[in-house]
Amino acid sequence: MPQDQVSCQLPGEVLELFVDQVASFRNLVERRTTLQACSLVSLAFRNRSHHHLFSNVEFTQPSYSIPSKLFYRLRKFRDIVTSGLDLRMTSLLYHVQSFSLVMDGSVFDAYTTMNNEDLTTVLRMLCKYSKAIHTTTLLGSSMRIFWPYLTRDFREAFKELCRVPSMRTLHLENLCSVPATFLLGTKIRNVRLHLVTIFSPIPGLPAFNCLWDSVGQLHSVDIDHTFPFFIEEIIGSDIRTRNISLERSSEGVNLSSIKSLKYTLYQPDDFQRFMQIVLEIPSLERVCMIFSDLGSSGFHRVVGAQAPFDELPALRTLAIGHRSSISTGIRSPLLKVLDVLRSASISRTLESIELSFEVHSHPPWLRLTEFFPETKTWALFDKVLTHETFDSVTRVRLNLCYSTLQAQPWTFDEQFFAKRCRSFLAEVFPLLMGSKSKEIVVDVSVLPLGGELDMLVFST
Repeated sequence: MPQDQVSCQLPGEVLELFVDQVASFRNLVERRTTLQACSLVSLAFRNRSHHHLFSNVEFTQPSYSIPSKLFYRLRKFRDIVTSGLDLRMTSLLYHVQSFSLVMDGSVFDAYTTMNNEDLTTVLRMLCKYSKAIHTTTLLGSSMRIFWPYLTRDFREAFKELCRVPSMRTLHLENLCSVPATFLLGTKIRNVRLHLVTIFSPIPGLPAFNCLWDSVGQLHSVDIDHTFPFFIEEIIGSDIRTRNISLERSSEGVNLSSIKSLKYTLYQPDDFQRFMQIVLEIPSLERVCMIFSDLGSSGFHRVVGAQAPFDELPALRTLAIGHRSSISTGIRSPLLKVLDVLRSASISRTLESIELSFEVHSHPPWLRLTEFFPETKTWALFDKVLTHETFDSVTRVRLNLCYSTLQAQPWTFDEQFFAKRCRSFLAEVFPLLMGSKSKEIVVDVSVLPLGGELDMLVFST
């Protein structure tokens, strides 16, 4: 009996469930190999397997690697897609939902990659055939890439990709001299711009106004100090003069469509800039601040009593994270987040608080201090979050990402590790665990040995 006839005897939902289970394998190599085998069983298996294999297309230039490997992947992907366009089957591009170009190598390799003709061809094919693509990511090298130095073909192809009707999210990082008109003509609702220098191509018109001509379509904004929110420098001015500073920048600009703001702080003065932006957008329902490795003394000096979140009438969720690892003897990330919570004026509309931390752990993963180093500092969150200031909060979410090392004779089991971690919650947070009005949810993940950490992705 033909294979397709056999598979058609089973409901489509059963076939999809089977392939979806394969796609949940934790081992990446095993997952991809099995999905590739499934794609050869029948047309039904092929389509579902390709949905998982090609929904996220990512090309990465790793550190200390030659770009020719990436060129080979681009050319191979282009040839496979091109050869399949004439077949009476669903194109691989039909399944693409996100496209990412990540360059971790040198800036010279980055320019060579982005000016590659095969990359431009792939971008144009995505524009034409990927009707479900909704996310585009372009991450430059450690040194910023100067946008005008890229070929005209690449810039035009990338602009076309951003203007695909289904495109909703754009992530740019480490780019310089990006024209402020890049959102015009798009339907993008979510932007993530980190270390991106934006300029106005229109003489006499500030970059802020030029960029935000299409602000009404934006729902979520993830930015840092490089975002041109102000015409003039405001660092050092009193926070209560923010209206004077922002009126000159945002005159005639409607910010009410923005519901979510995420801001990464690289230096102590960024906190004041962040608060000025926050208080100018009363429509915010979610506010997230991410601290990088800031100098503790400078940060404590800036925060003071400058966190009036009660001026946001629609605020529902406050999220705070820190990118520096916590370990025995290192507790400053915890103290910085505690400072914000203690200095915050909270609106009665606030329902949820999310805290995200990186923690370094070591074997044998049996004692409390191996999961919560500097335990006494962790315990301070229990007292702060059960204070009457946070009476309106009904849900506390704790995102913990651990980095650890394999060590003999212990065999690492992530599920057991997470279970063991949760068993200590009642000891560290007795008030929260025993509260009848608050729910504490803990998400435990472990960074694979030798991997790179990007754990500060908050739930939505």
